[in-house]
Amino acid sequence: MTDLGTRLAAGDTRAVEDMYGALGPRVLSYLRRLVPYDEAEDVLQRVFFEVWRSRGRFDPDRSLEA
Repeated sequence: MTDLGTRLAAGDTRAVEDMYGALGPRVLSYLRRLVPYDEAEDVLQRVFFEVWRSRGRFDPDRSLEA
């Protein structure tokens, strides 16, 4: 995962796609406990959009999984 964080911080557009594939199911499972089931996938997409939009603030030394 640290490689993904480094790639994200560097602006690699494929990094967020790879993160979505690696972490998306876990995040979706979490979201389904917080928001209505039929809205969870929309929120998931928004989460990863915000990850990409805020990539400049990401510290690649920190864990993505947290």
